[in-house]
Amino acid sequence: MSKEDEETKEQQKQQRKLGVETNLNPTLWHGASSCSLCARKRLPACEFSQAQVKKKRANENALLVCLRCSEREEEETTIQTMAGLKIEEENKDSSLHECSKCKERKPETAFARSQLRNKGPGKQKCSKCASEADAIANPKGEDIKKLLEEAREQSRKAELTNAPDKLKIFAREAALEAQAVTGLKPKKIGGGGGGRGRGRGGRIGGGRGR
Repeated sequence: MSKEDEETKEQQKQQRKLGVETNLNPTLWHGASSCSLCARKRLPACEFSQAQVKKKRANENALLVCLRCSEREEEETTIQTMAGLKIEEENKDSSLHECSKCKERKPETAFARSQLRNKGPGKQKCSKCASEADAIANPKGEDIKKLLEEAREQSRKAELTNAPDKLKIFAREAALEAQAVTGLKPKKIGGGGGGRGRGRGGRIGGGRGR
């Protein structure tokens, strides 16, 4: 067996230890988190929202809720909210509040209490607009999975065409796979080396001039 084959075999062994198999659906990988509602265990980070991942890092024993259960709760909340809106509309005894985002006047039940109490007119957002803003600020694991699928397609094309930047493309795919499992975004290392070198050169040059 060649050295290259041995290295490939060792990499595959390490991947199996982590519960990761390249090109598989990331939701099938093994992670270190469990959902407190559906009781699924060993879930990867991409099965949770960024807020839940941060909660896990802050407290290892924190109870987490996976995306599937969160979406189910949101649907139930929406149904309850719509039912409440219907009752309010029928009774016509609720005052209306304007959402600072969509500019629509809605009943009190369409807002979180904290929005009405802490934000007030001109700043308050209805529950729908507040949820959309939170989704943008904290992307869900579904977004990571979509990016990973796109990166895999780019890697496939780079391999077929022998693209000059294929190593960069392969590295991005690997970084997204790691982020899907751990929930940690990749960081660039060593980016400031050039700046420090130029600084030293400037000081030396100045000394010679004097």
